[in-house]
Amino acid sequence: SESIAMLSMLMGGGPRGPPTDLLKFYRGEAPDSCGRMLSDFWAFGMDQMEMQHDYIQFMFPTDQPSRFNMDAPDFPPEMQEKFRNDEVIVSNL
Repeated sequence: SESIAMLSMLMGGGPRGPPTDLLKFYRGEAPDSCGRMLSDFWAFGMDQMEMQHDYIQFMFPTDQPSRFNMDAPDFPPEMQEKFRNDEVIVSNL
């Protein structure tokens, strides 16, 4: 709805893209729902981290739904296992 889109923009930025493939995101192969790569997050300064909060669910995913970020990725136990066993992802953590 229009109000959800407005809230999403107020919470973290601009228009949203498709759902994030968290495995590809952590491998550095795909952007988050705002078009940012993992390397962009690493380059965030303190001011940017204070101004934008929607990156937190991507940097610290959980298996709980976010009440604040409608675009927060799912992180079920099966994906957690893939994270533990993927050398590229482990090195990017």
